[in-house]
Amino acid sequence: MMRHNYVNNKLFTQLLLSSIPESKERNIQEKEYDFTLLIPAFNEGENILRTVSLAVKILSNMPFTFEVIVVDDGSSDGTLEIISAASRMYPNVRVVSNGRNMGKGYALMRGFKLSKGRIVAFLDADLEISPSLILEYISILEEKGADVVVGSKRHPQSEVNYPLRRKILSIAYMILLKILFRMNISDAQFGLKVFRSHVLRLILPHVKIKRFAFDVEVLLYASLVGFNIVEAPVKLDYKGKTKVSLREICQMLLDTVRVALRVYLRRIGLKAVLKGGAGRSLLGHSLVQLARHRESICRRS
Repeated sequence: MMRHNYVNNKLFTQLLLSSIPESKERNIQEKEYDFTLLIPAFNEGENILRTVSLAVKILSNMPFTFEVIVVDDGSSDGTLEIISAASRMYPNVRVVSNGRNMGKGYALMRGFKLSKGRIVAFLDADLEISPSLILEYISILEEKGADVVVGSKRHPQSEVNYPLRRKILSIAYMILLKILFRMNISDAQFGLKVFRSHVLRLILPHVKIKRFAFDVEVLLYASLVGFNIVEAPVKLDYKGKTKVSLREICQMLLDTVRVALRVYLRRIGLKAVLKGGAGRSLLGHSLVQLARHRESICRRS
C-alpha cells in the first residue's frame, strides 16, 4: 500500500476539501453499474475496435454490471466512425465525441461526468495494455481495501518489454516527480488505473491539466488527501513506434511544473488564511463540516 508523506499535507487536504462545490456532488444511489471503463481515443482507428471488443468480451464474463465509454478526442482517421459502429454492436458501449482535440485529461473528465459506475477505470486505447489486467486490478482494489490501483512498470512482478529510450524517459520523469512532490509512487504514467468513483468525484473538480500531466495531477491530489494508492504489476510488450514527440515531452514537463507551482501556492495561501483572526473560526467550521461529508461519502461507497 502506497501512501504519500508530503510535508504538512494536512493543510493541502483542508484547502482541497474546503473548496468542493456542493452542486457537483452526485448521489451514489443514482449509480446504475458496478463498473465503468473509460477509454480516451485519438487517432486510434487501427486499434480501437479490437480494444473495445476485447474489453467487452472480458467484462461480459464477470458477475457484475458494466459500461464502456469511449471518448473520441477529435480524431481524423475514422476512429469516431469505428467506435460508433461498435456501439451499435455492443449495447454496453457508449460513444462521446469532443469534436476537436482537447487532450487525454479532458476526454477522461468528460467521460467520467457521464459515467455511472461504482468503480471506474482508465484504459489507453492502443492495445499496449491488455484489458485482461482490469479484472486483476479490480480484485486488488477489493482485497486490499484500496481507493486507487495503478499499474507500475517498476513493480517487482511486472513483465515489461519496451524500448530503452522510453525506459530512460520514464525513469527520468519519475525522478523529477519525486523531487517536486516526494511522491511515493513509482509509475504515474502507465495506461491503466482503477478508482473508486468517490475518489474521482472529489479530485477531478480541482484538476487543471487536460493533457499529458493529467495522470500526475490526479494521483498527486489523491495522495495528498490521503486515499490509499496501491501499485500493481503490469504486463507490457511494446512493439510499435512511440507516438510521443519532443514537443509533447516538453509540454508534459511544463504542465508538471505548473502542477507543482499550484500545489505550493495553495499551501501558502491556506497558511495565510489560517493565521488570520476573524476568518479562522468560520474556515474551521467549514472544514469540519466538509470533512464529515467526505467521510460519509467514503463510507457509503
